[in-house]
Amino acid sequence: YSDTRVIAIHPYIHERKARQFVLKYLIFHECCHQLVESDCETPHPPAFMEWEYRAPGRARALEWLEKEGFPTLSAQPDPR
Repeated sequence: YSDTRVIAIHPYIHERKARQFVLKYLIFHECCHQLVESDCETPHPPAFMEWEYRAPGRARALEWLEKEGFPTLSAQPDPR
């Protein structure tokens, strides 16, 4: 929640017994939202993605999230 700078993790993540690398990735991703301004129309602008690609265990976490049915950013190519 950008107005309060609170990061909330969906309870389903807990129900699916997500490993620590998934939680680290999700927290990193949400912290990126605190660093880079975005809006509903463009929730992940290029400046956001520059940070997001640095997330620890990103590929592994995205793979787990996709397997568990969560929407992910893996479709966005890494511009580096």
